[in-house]
Amino acid sequence: MTSEHRSPRQVVRQRRNAAAGTPNADGSPLEGYVEHPAEGGEIERTGVMSGWHAWHRAPVAAVTVEMGGRIVGRSATSAEPRDDVAHDRGDESYAATGWVVPLDLRAVQGTSAVLTVTVYPSVDHLGVRLDPVTVTLIGRPTIDANGAPIPPPDEVVGNIDVPAAGARVKRGPITLKGWARSTYTPIARVELFANDVPLGPARLGIDRADVAANDLSPVAPVCGFEQLLDLGVLDPAVRTVSLRASVVSLSGVTADFVTLLEVDGDATPVTPRPAEALAPRAPGSPSALNLLVVTHDLGYGGAQLWLAELLRRCGAGSAFACTVVTFRGGALVDELAALGVEVHVTSPLPVDDATAYEGRLAELDSWLAPRGHTAALVNTFRSFGGADLAVRRGLPVVWAIHESWPESLIWAFDHPGVHVDPTIRALASRALAHAGAVIFEAEATRTLYEDRAPRRTVVVPYGVDTAALDAFAATTGKLAARRTLGLAEDGRVLLVMGTVEPRKGQTLLAEAFAELASAHPDATLVFVGDLDTA
Repeated sequence: MTSEHRSPRQVVRQRRNAAAGTPNADGSPLEGYVEHPAEGGEIERTGVMSGWHAWHRAPVAAVTVEMGGRIVGRSATSAEPRDDVAHDRGDESYAATGWVVPLDLRAVQGTSAVLTVTVYPSVDHLGVRLDPVTVTLIGRPTIDANGAPIPPPDEVVGNIDVPAAGARVKRGPITLKGWARSTYTPIARVELFANDVPLGPARLGIDRADVAANDLSPVAPVCGFEQLLDLGVLDPAVRTVSLRASVVSLSGVTADFVTLLEVDGDATPVTPRPAEALAPRAPGSPSALNLLVVTHDLGYGGAQLWLAELLRRCGAGSAFACTVVTFRGGALVDELAALGVEVHVTSPLPVDDATAYEGRLAELDSWLAPRGHTAALVNTFRSFGGADLAVRRGLPVVWAIHESWPESLIWAFDHPGVHVDPTIRALASRALAHAGAVIFEAEATRTLYEDRAPRRTVVVPYGVDTAALDAFAATTGKLAARRTLGLAEDGRVLLVMGTVEPRKGQTLLAEAFAELASAHPDATLVFVGDLDTA
């Protein structure tokens, strides 16, 4: 416990038996010494200075402490007990000669101070100035020269929670989770490293209700960060990994959080068994397109809407026959059915058991067999089973991959916490290598796979159906739409379009907007894409 947390009496009593200093020996009736702090010692900015003094063996009248000619503490002696002094002097007259002066050094800049004690022997005598004491101040200034509070400096606090320190992990994909916040500004970025090898940035703005339960900061509820990392990029001989999260706040304050892990050796390689043969399928007419589409989901989402618009514009269900197999239904099922597309909703293919996977694939193939498809379109990497099925059947395959993850990490992202059978992974890799063409929504995603099919890739970016917007605007005026939504009729509205979910980082946009909102009081930020999945 430091002196600022003790009562003056406790401070004095603590030092009763300390031999600190020497009483005056010049024949003066003033005796005593400054006991705390000693020359070169440390003191809190709201600490105390203490000692004892006697005038003709009686307590002195008052004590003051100055710094730079300004009084920073004073005390009328309160006859603090000093039995130790009385014992050493052999005179009970000294038993109440202690003094304690509370100090206020909160406005002092720098880390050192020169303090001068003045002792007033009695009401009839001038003060006696003692030799100055140079001390080191603990802490920082908390008020300015006018007494106004000085806010604490911006600092970054946080932690890496997953994996736990000392954990043993497999070499390959791992999930890192942590949290970080600064005192005043949002977190600008978190860069991740393994043994100082850069692994890229973390996703920010992740929900951390557990941190908020013990942290009153307004950003605590969304101070989480996370990312999938591939430890396979490290040297195979490495067995100890230092994971580091380098955090930078918007104000430029930095902090590093580190955790040490033990890494198991590479898993024993598994040679995939040959894919099981499927029953021959009745061929379709070579001159007619009969399209098989396999997708992971038909709810609202970027990849799903991309697929629906592509099929609508191509004339699926009217210009050519089309069957869509989806592993999850949603609002787009009825929209595609209205186009004349046959939609089959089924359960996802298992990925943890190759035998169960082959059984489900055979069942799906039996259902599709009489439909005579001549080509296949597979939407998203998660629908890899459709590509595997089509490749085995010798159908030309176009595979649209929307996920911005390399193949080494995408399995952990699509199937978190699930052990994916190596045989199934190998089958997906084979299907990717045999695809007639691979479509990506962005060039950055294409580069993740270009070494697998460098001559068979194309970027087809997402777009906006402006004709639909024009048709809506023709029947609904802007003012009427704003009134319906409760928006200001003459304000500036910024729309954020996209499904609202942690991986999209909408939290960062909200924080950025908050930084600028005071300069644009007429602006409103609106998120469009809440799926009510909380």
